[in-house]
Amino acid sequence: MRSRFYWLLLITFLSLAGCKDNSSDDRLRGFFSIPSNQQLTENAVVEKVATLLPIGTPEALIDEKVQEIGIGKDSLSSYNLIKNRNLVAIRVEYDPNTFGVTKSQWIITLQLDAEQRLQTVSAKRYITGL
Repeated sequence: MRSRFYWLLLITFLSLAGCKDNSSDDRLRGFFSIPSNQQLTENAVVEKVATLLPIGTPEALIDEKVQEIGIGKDSLSSYNLIKNRNLVAIRVEYDPNTFGVTKSQWIITLQLDAEQRLQTVSAKRYITGL
């Protein structure tokens, strides 16, 4: 009987502690000034990125602005230019040192045109678990 109580207590604790780690969401909100009361959807992220980096922004300016907001300054975010594909990939990773059964990471893709200017923005949240 006592072991059932401990199992119930453990399950309750895990439920209360949360099954989801929001570390990547929190950092993404910080980078792109997305308020905590705004739902964090892929479309919301695209809108905020497009506000910071309007269509037509040259790659050199994209790199400068992304550095200004802090992407790539920690080990949990990165900026990668893939020249042969005219593509920029921004990754915002989850913190592996935080608790959570389900974790997420974000990848923001900036497609550049032939002149290395921003053409389209997309964002995708990837969910992972144990």
